[in-house]
Amino acid sequence: MTARLTMADTGHAVLRQQQGVVWLGRTVGAWQVRAIAGGQWSGAFDSGGKHFHLNPGWAAGVSAGRNILAQHGAWPYVSGSGALAVASMSGPGDQRLTAADLRIGFDAGWLFADRFDVHAVGRLFGGPVFWRRAGTTDTGTDRWHVQLGAGLGVRLAAGLSVFAEAVPLGETGASAGVAARW
Repeated sequence: MTARLTMADTGHAVLRQQQGVVWLGRTVGAWQVRAIAGGQWSGAFDSGGKHFHLNPGWAAGVSAGRNILAQHGAWPYVSGSGALAVASMSGPGDQRLTAADLRIGFDAGWLFADRFDVHAVGRLFGGPVFWRRAGTTDTGTDRWHVQLGAGLGVRLAAGLSVFAEAVPLGETGASAGVAARW
């Protein structure tokens, strides 16, 4: 993931990170709720004309989502979600980057043969970023507060699914994974 940030003291900044998370979810009525935990194994932060290497860190969050409209003929399904997440990575000495995001998102797509899912995704988000270095803290936020992209998924046997998503517009990123239901 690459995040473009606007920091109060140093202006434009860029955060690059690779992250892996697992989530455990449950369906409660029409809602799907999830707890999310994971780590970041590599990162770099460019701020104030300087490049900083970031050590592995952690990520945690919660989310809830539900279907808003069911797929009907040529009309796509629409689902919505909300999430709150926090992630933190340290650097040499007393450097630490911590970011929090509150996000709402919508998916619209089609499920074919009860197995293949193709969808578009849009998200709005925002939250503070704190960069501590040399005893001072610079605060900022994302330059882009939107993501637009597309994804696909395939339901396999035994409750397994695979999925991938690419987000080329706004705050860019890509993700892929495996989900299991039991």
